[in-house]
Parts: sequence; structure tokens; C-alpha cells
Amino acid sequence: MTDEPRWDDERVDIAFHEAFDHPAPAHLATETVARLSTASRPRGERWHPSLMGVAGIAAALVAAIAVLSGPLRPTPNVGDRPTDSPTPATTPSPAPIDWPAYPDSVHGLPVITVSDAIDHRDTALDDTELAVGGFYVGSGPISCPAPALEYLVSPIFPRCPATFTWILDIPEELVKELPNGWEGRPPTRPGLNPIFDLASGFDAPPGVRLSGRIVPIVAIGHFADHRSVLCPDSDVEVCRRQFVVDRVAWVDGTVTEIAPWQSLEVYDASGAAKALVPTLDENAVRSRVASIASGDLLSIGAIPFSRVSEIEPAANSRAIVADHVVWIARVLVTATGTPHVRTLLVHEGTSGVSEILGDGSAAPAGPSGGIVWLPPWSNPGDAPAEVATRPPLPFCGLEGSMDQLFLFPDDAARSCFLDAWETGTAAELARIQSTIEGDPIATILRIEPGGRITIYRDTTQDAFGARVWTRQECVDLLPAQPVDFVLGGCNEGVVLD
Repeated sequence: MTDEPRWDDERVDIAFHEAFDHPAPAHLATETVARLSTASRPRGERWHPSLMGVAGIAAALVAAIAVLSGPLRPTPNVGDRPTDSPTPATTPSPAPIDWPAYPDSVHGLPVITVSDAIDHRDTALDDTELAVGGFYVGSGPISCPAPALEYLVSPIFPRCPATFTWILDIPEELVKELPNGWEGRPPTRPGLNPIFDLASGFDAPPGVRLSGRIVPIVAIGHFADHRSVLCPDSDVEVCRRQFVVDRVAWVDGTVTEIAPWQSLEVYDASGAAKALVPTLDENAVRSRVASIASGDLLSIGAIPFSRVSEIEPAANSRAIVADHVVWIARVLVTATGTPHVRTLLVHEGTSGVSEILGDGSAAPAGPSGGIVWLPPWSNPGDAPAEVATRPPLPFCGLEGSMDQLFLFPDDAARSCFLDAWETGTAAELARIQSTIEGDPIATILRIEPGGRITIYRDTTQDAFGARVWTRQECVDLLPAQPVDFVLGGCNEGVVLD
């Protein structure tokens, strides 16, 4: 028997709530889903479909318990790291990180959230330029298999490790170092897998990309990239939904400077590497770009023409010698209403600039009306204006090189030029041949509209000859065997200033 008062229903109810009416740990729901979705299982096996709903049921049950037991504590700013401690009281939650606030705008674009960007993609899929603020999470150390050849055609096809890199609305720790390796998981909150091509100029801060550390950024980019059409037919829509970054304008509280990127390595047939040296400086390239596109420069960099397809597959042109350097510039244009990016290519050794159009094709741009070939040693400012600004014609190709004493014929180039003459169409053919002393001489042959033939010859590199440019005109072209021609009715020519 006891002298204590009788335990009626009201007293039992009060005692029960005093003992059990406590908030559930804030990380419990997230941790439950994460552990169920990443639980170890034998290699090669998959979850049976009937078990895939277990994680959702468990999450719903945890959420229900949390609601019944009281309000959740505020979640720290950083994604909670699951703890193995049996009681939250003995291991306090990580202290919130005081992240710097995103800027309101960058380059005149309002900074939006990742969720806003996803909503734009899902409701109005286009190439509008967006400034997205979010938390960059690198892939961590990861071994990527070689992709199939058909997936190498488009630079924006999502492939490893990009598929393990994220920009998130709310920071989450997705990569964790273990004693014998690394462990990763997908985010549980809204996120984008960004595509950083070489031209974005972005290099994650040291220790971020490989460690999976979190850093806040503002990335300027777009969906529906023009290179989507180059993806395999079954994946074009997948590519259109990728967020392609043109510039990272802000990192962890600091506005980033536009630093020119360079990737100038080329390889010969034996696999030996060499690096090309640009002949134009950044200021000269910026000046050419500014004369064509009015707006904020987002990125600028240089790459050999032989590798330009790594960034812009449509930029190939027979009018440019393969080992010339191409500068790629991206300009943000806002004056026309919807913000968008213009991609311009400045070709060293030529007078022109090309632009990548919305359908992915390349077209001439700028005051000169297009790209014209110049010798590798000559820049537009060095050549006579008549040569540098001549109207572009269909280009048949280049014969010879600077290290060839004898001119080895290019049958395809010569056939192109002969066909143009016989059909009455315009064309241009270029030649380079060395003197016996090894000095290069360049010749540009043009079939002008109307049938006149113009010959420009550059002997400025000939140490034992007249170091000048000349122009000669002819009225006839006689085919010769096997694939050649002889010019007739030519005047004596004149020296060009």
C-alpha cells in the first residue's frame, strides 16, 4: 500500500508530457533518409522496388514524431553532420557558420536563388542569363570512367565529375572523409549540377573541389545552351536543362576579377607537347571585342585553333591555320531586353572576328565583315590595310608551310580553286613557301567576284629580297596537269603601303 495520492488520468497525462514532451533532433529526418539511401549493400545489387519506399515511409514517420513531440530546433546554416552520439546533450550541434551575404546584383543582374533558377528552367526553358547565388560543393576525389565517344562531341554533356558537383540553396556536407577513403551522397535540398567549361575561367578555390568543402558563390550562366544540339539525339533535352556557367562573379564574400585563362598546349604526331605563344595581348583582344559587342566582359582566354572545338565545336574554319591562337570572349548583353551572352572568337593572324550564333554555327562579325587569312608572322596592324580588310571569300585552304623549301601541292585546295574559276564563283587560296635561305614568303590568290584574279605577295620576311607587300592582277587562269594552273594576262604589280 502507499500513502501517495491516487494517479488519476489528469496526473498521468501531465507526468507523461513532462517525461517525453521534448523536440526531436533537427537532423533526424535528413539523417534517416540519407542513411537508408546510402546503406551499404553487396556490389552489383540494387534495392528491390518494393523496398524503395522504405526511406520515404521512415522519413514520414520521423516527421510525424517530430510534429507530435514539439517544434524542431532551428537548423544550423551549414548542413548538419550526422552524429553517432547516443544523446544530443553530450555532443552539441555544430555552431552556425556566419556566411557572407550574397550581393543584391552582379553585372546588373539580380542575384536569385537556386530554387528560382530551377523554377525558370522548369517553366521557361531558354538561354536567359541568370545570376545564381548558392553553395558550391565539389565532387571530392573521384575516379571517372572514360566516356563513350558520342558523348565527347558536346562540351556541355553532363559527365563525371560534373555530375557530382553541386550548387545548393542550403549548404549540405555531401562528401565525407573516412579512415579508408571517401563517402558521398546526393543533396536532399534543391541543387544544380553546373557545367564549367574551359571558357568560364573558373577554378575552384584551393582545397574545395577535391575536399567537398562548401563555399558560397554567385555564378552567372544560362540553360538551353546552343551546344545542346550536339548531344546525342536521346539526350538533347538533358543537355538543354544543364546550367552552363559563363562566369563566377563572387566567391565567399569577394567579387572576382576577370583573369584571362590560357590552355595553349598542342601535340604533334609523336605525342610531344609544345605551348603556343599568343601574339596579341589581352588589351588588344578586349579592344577588338569592345568594337563589336557592347556589354560587360564575363570571361576571356586563349586556346589553339586545333583545340577550339573543345569549347566551341562550330568554330572550325579552313580560313585559319591550325596552330594559330584563338581568343574566346563572352560578353553579357542587357541593352536588348532579355540578358544574354555573345560569344566572340578573335583569331590571331587574321583581321576578323567570328561569333557563335544561337543555333551553334559560327559566322563573321565585326567591321571587316569577316575573317581573312594572314601569314602567321603578320597581324592585322602590320599588313597593309588593303590586305587586312579585304572582303572575305570562300577559302579553299593553305598550301605549304614555313619550313618547306618546295611547295608540295594540296590537291583538294587546288581543285577547289580550279572549280571556282570554271563555275565563275569567287574563292581564295593561300600559299607559304621558303626561300633557299629559309625565309618564308606568303602568297594569297583571289578569284574576285566578276572574274578578276588578284595576287597579294608578302616578302617582308625575305632577308635577301624586297621586304614589302605587293599586289598583282591577272585576267586568265589556265588549268594544268595533274592538278595545277597557270595564271595569264598579269600586270607587273605594285608595292602596297
